[in-house]
Amino acid sequence: MNNLTKAMNYLKVGQFRKAKEFYLKALEENPNLALAHQGLAECFLEENLVDEAYASSREALELDPKLTMPLIMLARIYIKRKQYDEAEEILLKVLDRDPSDAAANIVLAIAYLAQNKKKVGIDTLHKAVALNPKGWKTHYDLGVVYSWQNLRQEAFDEFWLALKLNPTGKTVNAVLETNLSLNRLWYVLAASTAVAIALIVHSIFGLFLILIPAAYSFILSYVWFRKKNYKFFLLDILLGILLIGGYLLYSYRLPPLF
Repeated sequence: MNNLTKAMNYLKVGQFRKAKEFYLKALEENPNLALAHQGLAECFLEENLVDEAYASSREALELDPKLTMPLIMLARIYIKRKQYDEAEEILLKVLDRDPSDAAANIVLAIAYLAQNKKKVGIDTLHKAVALNPKGWKTHYDLGVVYSWQNLRQEAFDEFWLALKLNPTGKTVNAVLETNLSLNRLWYVLAASTAVAIALIVHSIFGLFLILIPAAYSFILSYVWFRKKNYKFFLLDILLGILLIGGYLLYSYRLPPLF
């Protein structure tokens, strides 16, 4: 199996770092591989290296103007740069060639939603899923879009489908993060209940069970930090500090009865 084939296989299952490694090796052997430049562009875009992705997409198109995916990559880059008209123009040309292109429909939906065109955006997303119901990337992208729209249950359902179709670190992380976000209220309620019970138990028996929900909050804060969700990270740190402060306060004010 040559380097290009290995790279394409890794890309297919969402292992972008490994794919990038083998695309670069393939280009060392032959710098004129249009498919290698195309795949490398997608890897760069996953790493948010927009300029590198743009250059690789252009290189792929120069080598093979018939390719579709580099055009979709360029549209994604234009969306990141908020050049929505340019993105729509490219995507509509792609869909003129092949109306059944699920990837182009997904990105077009993202462009619509970024401009607050919700109805046409959601309709286009559903069309993309209907075109490619077994594509993990289609469900994953749809989950991302639902997350942007704060439709957490819908996002979780799509990430779960993506996970079943392609159980990799990327889909697992998406499911875990969305599940945490979806059940955030229940975590708060559970922590509050635990605090109340801990205070009562402490006032009777002198135990320090109030530290249990504090430890739970600090564990959650670590999860949010790894996910780069700094808002929830700070909230959980603050909750943990407040719980420990409450324990110290009540340890003086509520001496044990026995």
